[in-house]
Formats: sequence, structure tokens, C-alpha cells
Amino acid sequence: MHESSVVGALVREVNELVERRVTPPARIHLRTTTAFPAETVRLMFAMHASGTPIENVPLDIEVEPLRRTCECGCESIIHKHDLHGHLFFCPACHQPAHIGEAHRLECREIEVSVSEPRPLGSRS
Repeated sequence: MHESSVVGALVREVNELVERRVTPPARIHLRTTTAFPAETVRLMFAMHASGTPIENVPLDIEVEPLRRTCECGCESIIHKHDLHGHLFFCPACHQPAHIGEAHRLECREIEVSVSEPRPLGSRS
């Protein structure tokens, strides 16, 4: 499944970034499209992140509309159920179009929580 490899690659990339930091992440902000549903991203992220430092980090997933205007003038917002692999067929003229960005997924931000400094000599 192509979606799984896309999410797996992103999880590896985020883990590499997190391992270089001193402060653990509090939240991870992702961006995807309507052709790559947030529920799918969330499930696959949990599967790939299992046993890693980002396993239980909450996700914030922004979903952008994947828009396409056909040569016939028909404008569409593409969802996963509209695709046949990476092909989208115009609902008006049935012209096929390759949608390369169908499984676009990016990490926008890795948020960290900053704890308040304790006074010198205090015990936790």
C-alpha cells in the first residue's frame, strides 16, 4: 500500500529530528490533502511510530482540499474515493488525469513543551 510507505518515511524523518533534540515533542503538526484522509494518516502513523520516541505524541492534522480544473472547465475537489490509483476521471467529460500529489504528506511543525525552570536548590 503506497500510503503506508509515505507515512512510514515521514515517521522515520520525524524520529530522526526528535532524536537530535533534548526536549521531547508535545505535538506533531502534519498537512495532507483530501485525497489522503486524516483518519488513514492517523492509523498508519500510529502503526509506524509504535515503539519509537513519537509513539504517543498527539497529532494535529491539517487537511487541504486537493483541487483540479479539467480542460473541459469542470472544477473538482478530489477525495480518496475519486481516485483509481493515481488517476482521477473528470466527472463531466471522464478525461483521465494523473494526480501526483494525491498522497502528499508533510510535517509542518514539531511542537515542544517548555517546562518552567525550577529555582536552584529545589527538589522535585
